[in-house]
Order: sequence, then structure tokens, then C-alpha cells
Amino acid sequence: MQTVQKRGAAVIAARKMSSAVSAAKAAADHMHDIWHGTPPGQFVSMGVISDGSYGAPNDVIFSFPVTIENKEWKIVQVSGFYIVCPYYIEVKQSHYRPGQAQRVPGG
Repeated sequence: MQTVQKRGAAVIAARKMSSAVSAAKAAADHMHDIWHGTPPGQFVSMGVISDGSYGAPNDVIFSFPVTIENKEWKIVQVSGFYIVCPYYIEVKQSHYRPGQAQRVPGG
């Protein structure tokens, strides 16, 4: 309970800004990446509609590594290996079973 109560203070201490400003900056950074694209050889993490990459269900919004060019995103396909957060695997396996995920309209 104390962790939740002190969450705002922890964000301010870590980021040197309030959680509201931190969220606004993240949104602004997202828009910058969409508008200007990603530098060659670099990618950003963005919530986009899944194409089944990395074992995620199709047509569900997940965070993936993407490159952006001409205001269009493309999921980065890493061959050989990819480090996946254990939390992601747990969430994917426990929450997104066929028929349970909310699909993107038209998907």
C-alpha cells in the first residue's frame, strides 16, 4: 500500500518531473517519433496493432519495437534472439487466450 501511496514521489525523484508531466513528455516524444521517423538502425517501443510478431495474438494492441519512416511504423523483426520481459510472457499467456482478447475493429 505504501508503494502505491508514494508512487508520485518516486516518479518525481526518478524523472525529475511529476507523473503528469512525465506522461505528457512521453506523448510528445511519441508524436515526435511518428512525425520525424526513427534514425537509421534505431527503433522505439510503441503500442501498435499486432501482426502476430513475437507470439502476440493478431489484431491486439501490444508494445513492440518499431521503426518509423514516412509516418508509417513497422515492427522490427529480430532474428536469432529477442529478450522478452518475463512479465510480458506471463501477461500474454494468462490474459490473451483466443476469444478473450479485444480485437481491433476490422481486424
